[in-house]
Amino acid sequence: MEKYVIVGVGGTGSYVTNALVHYLKGSKNKTELILVDGDILEEKNLLRQGFLKRDLEKNKAEALCERYSRIADDNLSVFYVDSFIENTGELEDIIGESDKVTLISCVDNNMARLRIILTQYKWFYENRKEIHFIDGGNEEWEGQVLINKIAETDLPPLIFKGGKVRYNEDTEHANSLIFKGNKNWKNSLSVGDFELSCEDVTESAPQNILANMTSAAGIMERVYDRKDVRFQFDVSKAIQEEYSVGEKENSILEEIAEYVNVEGKDLIKEVTKEVIKEIEEEDETAEDEEEQLMMEFLNSLLEEDNGTKEGRIQREETGRDENDIEVDLFRFLDDRG
Repeated sequence: MEKYVIVGVGGTGSYVTNALVHYLKGSKNKTELILVDGDILEEKNLLRQGFLKRDLEKNKAEALCERYSRIADDNLSVFYVDSFIENTGELEDIIGESDKVTLISCVDNNMARLRIILTQYKWFYENRKEIHFIDGGNEEWEGQVLINKIAETDLPPLIFKGGKVRYNEDTEHANSLIFKGNKNWKNSLSVGDFELSCEDVTESAPQNILANMTSAAGIMERVYDRKDVRFQFDVSKAIQEEYSVGEKENSILEEIAEYVNVEGKDLIKEVTKEVIKEIEEEDETAEDEEEQLMMEFLNSLLEEDNGTKEGRIQREETGRDENDIEVDLFRFLDDRG
């Protein structure tokens, strides 16, 4: 099973979804496409995002999932998650098990990008299977697309143990991250509107539909060829360029590990273990409730036929005996499933 996960399906992500569904429909392999976004579609979004008026007031990921599930073929399944990603554990749960994963970021803030990057490295450390991260981003006129690839044969670039993160000096992975080469990358860790108070939310930097669609086209290029380049564009000047990013300089990974161990420790969360524990506790509660219901029913049967005068009269009138009680009990259990 191969999985594609698009995080953020608004301005750029909605166009990526359209293109990716049509691309994956022709695949001979079983593939899952998972759309992730906690945002609700507003009327102002219709000006530059790939939605229809009938989608208004719906969750964006849900609206696109409903539309494209109708045209997906037998080998393609489309799912959605109607929430934002707040830590690596949440995204790991969404990815689940897979033979090959492609994470596609169409988010509008760098903290979300950092969460996805960390998830890529953490999922690889735990599963040792191919996982690529394609990151697209743009402002009103300019933007870029990067691909950060990890193959099955690679050594883990980051090591995750005991809630701590450590850079693996033995790795030969050449990272392609948006933070690379930025000495002030920590100051660029903007957050999404859902993490701000109502007073702090301001109108985001404007984008136009041409920039969104150009970014989406750049992402699809990397889906097709997995070429290790940085794609940059400026639609106001009709400029599109590709730059090599193959240097094996990984100081940014050391800085990220240091940041996560101190300031960003909430970014790494073992949600999977917590979810499993919650499921087990729910199962135990359900079993206890089932046992209680069964005992109450059994007691009611015994009370009806407990050897009293009324019970004997009832047996004589209905012809019921001890075997009938057992039959009633099994019927009760069958009805309960």
